Amino acid sequence: MLFYFTLQYRRALRRLRHLGVPPVLVLPLGAIGFPFFTAYLYGRFAAAGWILAVLTSTVLWTLAARDRTRRLRQLYIPVRVWMIRGGENLAVAAPALAALAWYGDGYPAGALLLAAVLLARITTGGAPPMVLPTPFRRQPFECVAGFRRRWWLIALLYLVAINALRVENLTLALFTVLLLGGVVMSWYATAEPPALVWIFALPPAAFLEKKLRTASGAGLLLTLPVLAGTIWVFPQRVLLILAVGGLAVAYALIMVLAKYATYPREMSIPRALALTVVLLLPPLLPAAAWKFYGESKRRLAPLLE
Repeated sequence: MLFYFTLQYRRALRRLRHLGVPPVLVLPLGAIGFPFFTAYLYGRFAAAGWILAVLTSTVLWTLAARDRTRRLRQLYIPVRVWMIRGGENLAVAAPALAALAWYGDGYPAGALLLAAVLLARITTGGAPPMVLPTPFRRQPFECVAGFRRRWWLIALLYLVAINALRVENLTLALFTVLLLGGVVMSWYATAEPPALVWIFALPPAAFLEKKLRTASGAGLLLTLPVLAGTIWVFPQRVLLILAVGGLAVAYALIMVLAKYATYPREMSIPRALALTVVLLLPPLLPAAAWKFYGESKRRLAPLLE
């Protein structure tokens, strides 16, 4: 088991160097950034502990992916697999558990610890017993696949939004709108094979326009129920609510442009950090969109022209 964790550590170092990030900076930046992030959550949201637990659980869910678990079962006996998966989950959840303990949030901490233990025994990403219907039948590549991978997170966010509206918590309701925009962003986080771009046989500008229309439609479709409910409960804040809804869609659009700005390569960590700054400072969105759009056209030109 020690060999497995040592190997994962060395792979992580190699991945960071490949992306151009000095490994020596990762731990100090994380140690500084995570407390600031948790302080921001607790300063802004009454349900900060549950938000932190849900965000951490999404990472734990990805660690339980079918392909990862299958490879472990090919190498180790079942008890050893469970120990490895439990160790991974506890290591990932440890910073959030420490933060929850620091702020005295016992229930979210207990729920997160339970999720870490349970997900060590669960494999995610298997074939469902039935095909999950989606509202995106005309857009099979990003939207249908993304919706079926993240349906549980979308359902969870809708539940959070319903509870936020029930207690008339405008801030939490608007935060779920932004998180739904983040779900759409996640559908565009990975570069697809070049063949899936080439088959469109469109000029780069037309291809990008099609992708942007798809992303904006998906963002509107996912956020519209929450936006409508929030406007119903807070009619006097309609302009703010619509602005946040527009920002959620804009986040999805900037992710599309950022992905194709480095295509066919994956987005590097420095580029991802720059994108994070843009997301945190929305006034930078127009300038970033203009830059990413130009880079995307140049990257796509060899494939589409």
